[in-house]
Amino acid sequence: MTHIPARTPPPLPPSGGPENQASLRAQILGVEHWSLLATRSIIWQEIFSRTGTFLTILSVSPTCSPVPPRSSA
Repeated sequence: MTHIPARTPPPLPPSGGPENQASLRAQILGVEHWSLLATRSIIWQEIFSRTGTFLTILSVSPTCSPVPPRSSA
C-alpha cells in the first residue's frame, strides 16, 4: 500500500466579516473534498489488490477445475 503524503492546509484568515467566513467555509469544504477523494482512492486500491490476490489464488487452485477429469473405465 502506498503512502499518500498529507497536504497542509493554507493558514486560516483572520476572523472578521461575512466575506472571511465564506472564505473559511469554502476552504474547509475544499480540504474535506480532497480528504474524501484520497480516502476513496485508497479504498479502491485496496479492493483491487485483494480481488487480484483472490483471483490469482483461485486460478492456481487445482480443485477449481470447471470440467471434472474423465475416468478411464
